[in-house]
Amino acid sequence: MGDPTRSQAQEQAVVAASIDGAGLLEGDVFATVNEELAAVFQYDEPDALVGTPWTELYPQTEQDYLKSQVLPKVSDGQGWRGTVQGRRADGSTFKQVLSIRPTKNGHLAWVVRDLADGSAPEEPNNSSSEPRQGRRPSTDNEDGVAASGRKNVDRFGTGADGDLGFEFRLLAEHAPIPVAVATADRGIVYSNREAVELLGAEHRREVFGKDPEQLVHPDEREQARRRLRRVIENREATEPAKYSLVGVDDEERYGEIATVPVTYQGESGAYIVVNDVTAYRRSQARLQRERRFLETVLDVVDDVIYVLDEDGETYLWNETLAETTGYSHEEINEMHTREFLPEEQYEYVPGLIDAIDSIEDRRVDLDVLTKDGERIPHEFRGTSFENPTTGEVFRCGIARDISERLEYEQRLERYETIVETIDDGVYALDEDLQFSFVNDALCEMLGYSRESLLGTAVRDLVESDEVHPLVEDIRRRVDNGNSNVGTVRGTYDGPDGEFIYETRYRMHPEPDDQFQEIVGVLRDVTEREQRKREIERKLDELGTLDRINRTLLETTRDLIRSGSRNVIEQTVCSQLAGSDLYEFAWTSEQSIGGEQLTPRSAAGGDRGLLDAVGTDADNGEVTFDPAAEAIRTGQTIIPEKSIGGPGDAAIESGFESTAAIPLHHEGTVYGVLVVHTEREDAFSERELEGFDILGRTVGFIINAVRSHRLLFTDAVVDLEFLIPGPDSILGPVAEGLDCELTLTGHVARGSRWVLYVDVDGATPKDAVGALSSDSSVERARVIRASDDEGRIELVVTPGSLLHTINHAGGTLRTAVADRRKTHFTVEAPAEADVRAIVERIQTEYPAADLLAQRERSKEATTPGRPDGVLGNLTDRQRESLETAYRAGYYDWPRRSTATDVAESLGIASSTLHGHLRKAEGIVLSTVFEQENNSRGEAGATTPDGR
Repeated sequence: MGDPTRSQAQEQAVVAASIDGAGLLEGDVFATVNEELAAVFQYDEPDALVGTPWTELYPQTEQDYLKSQVLPKVSDGQGWRGTVQGRRADGSTFKQVLSIRPTKNGHLAWVVRDLADGSAPEEPNNSSSEPRQGRRPSTDNEDGVAASGRKNVDRFGTGADGDLGFEFRLLAEHAPIPVAVATADRGIVYSNREAVELLGAEHRREVFGKDPEQLVHPDEREQARRRLRRVIENREATEPAKYSLVGVDDEERYGEIATVPVTYQGESGAYIVVNDVTAYRRSQARLQRERRFLETVLDVVDDVIYVLDEDGETYLWNETLAETTGYSHEEINEMHTREFLPEEQYEYVPGLIDAIDSIEDRRVDLDVLTKDGERIPHEFRGTSFENPTTGEVFRCGIARDISERLEYEQRLERYETIVETIDDGVYALDEDLQFSFVNDALCEMLGYSRESLLGTAVRDLVESDEVHPLVEDIRRRVDNGNSNVGTVRGTYDGPDGEFIYETRYRMHPEPDDQFQEIVGVLRDVTEREQRKREIERKLDELGTLDRINRTLLETTRDLIRSGSRNVIEQTVCSQLAGSDLYEFAWTSEQSIGGEQLTPRSAAGGDRGLLDAVGTDADNGEVTFDPAAEAIRTGQTIIPEKSIGGPGDAAIESGFESTAAIPLHHEGTVYGVLVVHTEREDAFSERELEGFDILGRTVGFIINAVRSHRLLFTDAVVDLEFLIPGPDSILGPVAEGLDCELTLTGHVARGSRWVLYVDVDGATPKDAVGALSSDSSVERARVIRASDDEGRIELVVTPGSLLHTINHAGGTLRTAVADRRKTHFTVEAPAEADVRAIVERIQTEYPAADLLAQRERSKEATTPGRPDGVLGNLTDRQRESLETAYRAGYYDWPRRSTATDVAESLGIASSTLHGHLRKAEGIVLSTVFEQENNSRGEAGATTPDGR
């Protein structure tokens, strides 16, 4: 039993090789389709038909006929062939010859030939109203090719019925060379894929119907026509002939074509086989062009160029060899290489392969003998190479006439001495100390042409006292016969500006030790001196940096001992201004309005700077862009030194460099430290790193001092205020919606604040809509809502009431706004400057009225105290936990997602999860540890141990 896989592969090969439209049916759908079948039904590609039922390609009447009359016979193992109507992809119908036969694997071979293009004889018309006479073979051969009705098959595998045999189709379709079949009346009727590609086509239909001679170059077309006619009409095979071909894409190609007679569908035709020699012809043409070019180049070269074979015979030479020796090319062709050299130099002439291998790729001086016996010295340079195809070994070389070189050998030695001495600007001075030789580098360095320098005395060239030591030293060396190298340094104003030079020189004696000349070199050592000064500058910078580090260390040490913000900032300014590195230092914070700065501390001489940057107001505010930008960005700012720039006022006050360092801690900027110095380009990268640490340290201490006051004070002051009317963030909304807004919590988010407000008497959605129009509100959203009450979240800018109270040193405890007023309470440490806090709030809100001032004891169980539940949390953990709680993250169901909370805090969701997990762990640990401790203490006092 045969291999089914192999049999199936053969079936697919038959389909692919068919010149007609062919496919294989599995059941009622096409499993394999060739390009021709897709083209017959006007589909773009074979894959478009794969999986398509055969019924979609035929009208209903044809479907009924094939199902009732044809397919039952085919299922019995019989083949069928007849004429039917097919339906193309666009819906049009056409007449076709359809052949159906079963295969060994249970498939149906479906072969279609379009009668419209005249490629097949027309079958009798089988209309649906009369019986159809299907032509079917009585038997099938082993390859599944219909054998009935066949006549004798010629040696090319074609039968008299005009159909190409399976073996031929399979061989032609898979042949690696172009193959085609043409008839006298229809032109090309078959071509394999190689032929289609050779002719520049994409599909066979572009080639079918064309006369073969029309694809030949017009100059050779008539000859091709005669040869093709002789094959078709006289049935004579022709010998291969080379032609220039013109494809359907009009590109020229080359082919060697052999033609033999063949019979196709009852017509005399020609079987055409093409050997594509395009690449070979182009390669040959390129080689010929390169050879002509090479011969031309070799003949115009002044040197002798030669190639010797392994026997020493002259294989190739140029015109220069004939001109040099006086021999003709014919004479050279008959001569041996030894005849061109004196007898004592025969050792350099290769005679055997071993001799060629022993000659290294080097230079050697030999004499060339002319026809007249003259000896002309030449320098020979050569190398051996092997022909990879034939294995022959050759010696290729160049011989250059060195007669003039030998004549000036002594002068070349002098130049070699100069070159070996130095490799910059090279010169030679005669006994009168005039330039006798200069190179291009020296001319460029000094800014003179070669003609101007030659014959000019050094003393006349440089009118400077710096040249005198050079002249005097040279004269002493000449008098004393000192040939050691001398060195002189100085400066010279060259065409590109002044540069530092170093010249080294020595006497060059004649063979009899008499003075001949001075040779030397002039070197530009400006970069070397600059590097030296740069090293010295860096050493000085390291010393400066060491002093800076000591200053910062002492400043930090004093800060740790300080107990108030004023002392902290004054300590910083005093320490910095008291060093020899900085002339003036001052601190400031953002004013209540948020646009100007309010100076807090200063030390050193400001040289009128603060007056220059002061505002017209009487409150001492200043405007200094670098400091404001440092507060806004939280980054150290170094203003550019430019006219009209942000640091222009400092430059006009005599300060060459300025740095504005933010005083910040964990996202909160408390102010800015501004440092001025007379040093140009001060504040190196390392120096700025130190100031960054200082800014963070001061911010940390300020935060610690304020936190310590609020957490550890036993007494606090409650300041109760009332703002009539809508003069607050919440006031206009409460008035407009006739509702009550109550602040239930707030969390600092860097320089901004997240507020949580309960709404009573209006929908939270309306409140959010009204607050969103306020320029100080960056974000507003609903946390929970019902018909007339709920909770909303606001993110407000630094210019808010909370910002004012926080910078005044207090904490907002409560705030309630209705349509007539806003009532809020501020908590401050008892020792705080209450008057300053009240003045700052009333400056920002002039209508604010202080209703009451009450002192009270702070509850000892405050969660935020160091010994409380939240005492071990970091600022970020507490902010995240409180924001999540206020936003309803812990409600059920949740009123805010982690993404919502993270967006309110301006952090990533993953960062929020990290803060919450750590905070929850710390809080739970604190609670349970306290509970365990309480149980232990209770157990210790119970006699029975319970």
